[in-house]
Amino acid sequence: MEVKIKECIAEVEYKGTQYFFLSDIINGTFGTGDGEEYTDMDRNRGTYLPLWVDIDKLESIDVKPKEVAQKVKSLFN
Repeated sequence: MEVKIKECIAEVEYKGTQYFFLSDIINGTFGTGDGEEYTDMDRNRGTYLPLWVDIDKLESIDVKPKEVAQKVKSLFN
């Protein structure tokens, strides 16, 4: 997907600094990536399953890191 980054909403320290951005979708189809997280079956680092989640249900699933889920919810409620 092609996105327009609006702002960084969180920086989390976990095996280095992880950045989380609020963005707008400009072009592309959600979930059609071809990066190594989709194609390298020998990564031994879990799987990736992109899915849309209603903001109101965000805290009811196991989002990591949890503080980013809480921040997103606070931005839209």
